[in-house]
Amino acid sequence: MDCRFNLLQLPLELRQLIYRAYLLVDGGYICDAEALFTGKLRGEARCRLTQADGKPIDMALVVTCRAVAKEVLHGGLALRVNTVAFSTFYSDEFRQRGERLQAFRSKDVDCNIFNMMRNVGSCLQGPVYDALKNAYPVFMPVVEHLRGGNPNTDLVAPPDSNYGQAPSLYREFVRLALRLACRYYVEQFNEAMSQDFAIQESRGRRYVPDYHGLAACSIEPWIIPTDDDIAQIMSYNGWPIPSPDDEDFEIHLPRSDDRSKYRFSAAASAIYFLDSLPYHNRAHLRNIILNEDREAVSQPACHVQGLIPFCKENPLLRIERRCSLWGNVFRPDWLSGDPDSRVDPEWVPDPKLRSNQVSRNVATWIMEALALEHHGMPHGAFSLLLDGGPAPQLCEEIFQTVVQRDVAWQLARDESRRRGYLPARTWIERNGEHPWRWSSYFRPAESDLGYMYEGFPRAMRDVAEKKSVVRCNFDVGVPWDVERIVEERRGRGEQEWNEDWFAHDPLSWETVPPLPSWTDCLREDVLRPDENPPARRDSFDEWVARWDESSGSDDDWAL
Repeated sequence: MDCRFNLLQLPLELRQLIYRAYLLVDGGYICDAEALFTGKLRGEARCRLTQADGKPIDMALVVTCRAVAKEVLHGGLALRVNTVAFSTFYSDEFRQRGERLQAFRSKDVDCNIFNMMRNVGSCLQGPVYDALKNAYPVFMPVVEHLRGGNPNTDLVAPPDSNYGQAPSLYREFVRLALRLACRYYVEQFNEAMSQDFAIQESRGRRYVPDYHGLAACSIEPWIIPTDDDIAQIMSYNGWPIPSPDDEDFEIHLPRSDDRSKYRFSAAASAIYFLDSLPYHNRAHLRNIILNEDREAVSQPACHVQGLIPFCKENPLLRIERRCSLWGNVFRPDWLSGDPDSRVDPEWVPDPKLRSNQVSRNVATWIMEALALEHHGMPHGAFSLLLDGGPAPQLCEEIFQTVVQRDVAWQLARDESRRRGYLPARTWIERNGEHPWRWSSYFRPAESDLGYMYEGFPRAMRDVAEKKSVVRCNFDVGVPWDVERIVEERRGRGEQEWNEDWFAHDPLSWETVPPLPSWTDCLREDVLRPDENPPARRDSFDEWVARWDESSGSDDDWAL
């Protein structure tokens, strides 16, 4: 009796089941980000995937014969049945690239374009006005305010400006306004920018931005920057760039002063991976997981926008973004800035997770996830998980005690205005530019400290009722009594509301096992002493130092 078995003699439907069982890997595939990023710098496409356990993908069956290979590979079955996962990425080689992207793109470029927006009121007419009204009706009060000849604020606009909406929405509104202004009203735009530079020059600025370059800047926050990208961003901001043949100009070498670990988001890795993958392979992808387990550079909450074109291209693609609260979302601190400063004993003697930083951090991730629909994300293609592991019960307590309290505070203050307990505010006065109400520290009686985002209370309610693309793997708590807050605070003025917003109970939090202490958590984002980079300044920093010496003191940089 002939016991030989011929796979190809089985019906195709049965062969497909065998192929699926053979190709399906426990945990799916993971992307080798280091190979991916390094390949980008060298101009090589290295879309390397491995099994979740780190082992090479087993494709032995595929090489048994051409017929099997055709059925398996041409059908893209491996990508169809396996989830592809990406995580935040760090390496010494890319550390300084992340730092420069953070500084030059996400801080300098955004601050420049927000400052530019102050002076373009004369350009916000005709086709510019109509286009903005059609695309961003929520920001038309800003347009009307600027058309009236009013600056939107007398403070330097911070990178998180948003007027009550997700930061990326306001940023895209400003970018569109500037692009249209310099297209339709060139002379008025140039005159407005001359006024802008005159203001900045009076404050000590000594370099002239490329205003048209900034208005047309297409370098997104989620890029993996090459030297050319960083040099281009610098030129937009007005930095003089060394000659291309200057062999001493090496942006990528690590610095010795800032010990922060600058990481790239999982979303940034996925965007580059998909962009490097041929269309006929991308079309087979079904499920992508973004493990945002660590804090990343360059406004990471908005990075999924870069995946929207791929979701439109492939209607069957589903993306789940998993953001660790303890490793990522909770960590940004508006007082300390970069990770290195957060563990600097001279700056923060006793690091704690402060209650007054929690809601703002959580709200930004939620609002950016909800803004994806406006940016064009197909319905059902994306979801966000706020991961409380490995201490979900503590997350429950923090959300009930802090986040739900801050939501109720925002609602109570709004209701107090409606009842006349507090003075009425214009739209501009109420919404302002920043969720942390920076002006409160300079004019405490004029601002609404604690106002996060216009839709944040509704967003939290939808999360609690499981009606949102955002979900948590813990109980987010129950709403506080808004009416009680309104009546208890009746008769108190604006300054008291602002001062009392800081009176969270408790004021700060410490972690619980199995998490390390909060200080040790923060130290994960900073190089250890044995990881100390070479005690030298790279040629780029040396060049900047020489330029500073020839141009003036560091104090001249203050805007």
